[in-house]
Amino acid sequence: MRTPSTARATQLTRRRYLAHALAGSGGAGLLAALAACSAPGQAGSSTGPAANAQPVTIRFPDDASSPNDSAFADEFAKRFNAKYAPRITAQLESFPDPDWGKRYEKWVTMAVSGTMPEIVWLCCTFIRPFMLKGLVMELDKFIKRDWKPADIDDFYKGPYEAFKIEGKQLAIPVYINVVIMFVNNNLLKQAGLPYPDENWNKDKFLDYVVKLTKHTAPREANPWGFDMGFTALDRNVSFIWAWGGEPHDPKDGPVVTKLTYDNPKTIEALQFLHDLAWKYQVSPLKDSERGGLGREDAFIQGKTAIYLEATGNAANISTKGPAVGLDWDFAPLVKGPAGYGSRISTDGYMIDKSTKYAEQAWTVLRELSSTETQELRAQLARRQPPRKSAAGAWEKVYPGKNAKLGRLMADSGRPDARAFWKDADQVAAIIGKYMTATMIDNTMDVAQAMKQAMEDVRGYYAGNK
Repeated sequence: MRTPSTARATQLTRRRYLAHALAGSGGAGLLAALAACSAPGQAGSSTGPAANAQPVTIRFPDDASSPNDSAFADEFAKRFNAKYAPRITAQLESFPDPDWGKRYEKWVTMAVSGTMPEIVWLCCTFIRPFMLKGLVMELDKFIKRDWKPADIDDFYKGPYEAFKIEGKQLAIPVYINVVIMFVNNNLLKQAGLPYPDENWNKDKFLDYVVKLTKHTAPREANPWGFDMGFTALDRNVSFIWAWGGEPHDPKDGPVVTKLTYDNPKTIEALQFLHDLAWKYQVSPLKDSERGGLGREDAFIQGKTAIYLEATGNAANISTKGPAVGLDWDFAPLVKGPAGYGSRISTDGYMIDKSTKYAEQAWTVLRELSSTETQELRAQLARRQPPRKSAAGAWEKVYPGKNAKLGRLMADSGRPDARAFWKDADQVAAIIGKYMTATMIDNTMDVAQAMKQAMEDVRGYYAGNK
């Protein structure tokens, strides 16, 4: 069996030869001939490589440091290999670094040197820049061949469409992490408030969080009505969208530089959040105001009545909550004039563009993306599936909870806005500075802070063309 290292060495030799050959005339014909003689599977087959193809190992990534994620990856490899080995062996490869940014840099380096895994996974502000470097394979030919329109429609539209560059599908969603609310039922009952319905607006929400906040001394020992990452751009964007605002021009792209945090609707949404903390005083802004606890631990310990985070946080809340008597549930986002404004993460699997084993890699990716595998991930890793047909498996992980809200938020959800920005991390840091000034420090009003943030962002882009 050819090992990954020897296969890569062969691949690099072939790549150098091909680069020289294509420099001359007739390069396209040579490329077609080489592709034909080296293709590991039949072009019209939907079952992957031919049965007599050389055994190949395909490496796929997952978080081996997380017990839940590791359990899923190990079980997936076991099931896949029982079905396809020895023709194709799926082999788990740990992420090269726990930090997404360093992971991105290392995979770029590995791609250049020809040592990158056949399948990689990035998210957030890193996946689209990785695609734009031309390091990953177009998946349309596989999708057209092996999937029906119903398969594509089974994916939530937001993240699936986010992985297109100029109409070409370059990644498939791994899972989704949808912004949602969590509610403490114990505190609702104490305040005489019913579980919120799916159409609560900002006025009803405000009424709830005011009634749920207790200001008696000592303040840090009493519950707050609401908490969230007020300066987190991937969280406060839900209010921006719900209010009808935009963080950037939706028509800009594929690399976005026209940010619009000074849009009137955007400022209106951010002003509402600012008022929760500073005018109505229903939200803590520092750990010291939560009795020294972080946001999630404060919710688990009963210091917060309503908490905005994402569906992926349900695993930790459901694990720790019972020990301290927490009776919690999912709750809908506030419904604004433009809807829920839900935001979905952009975690995507990609295939190395230079791999010789495209068919085999697609076979692994296709199985990773199947409803059956997504149900397995929901059960073992507690990750919300990107396929609607697997939603029920995730909901069963939380019996007695209104987990179906995950579907409602995902159906209307939009992909993380930052994923589309040029130099997203640098630009987000500029905006974050002014978010802190207005939301946390209250040294600037919202409109002034966002106006200055956009001036700095536009200046940054003008100087980094």
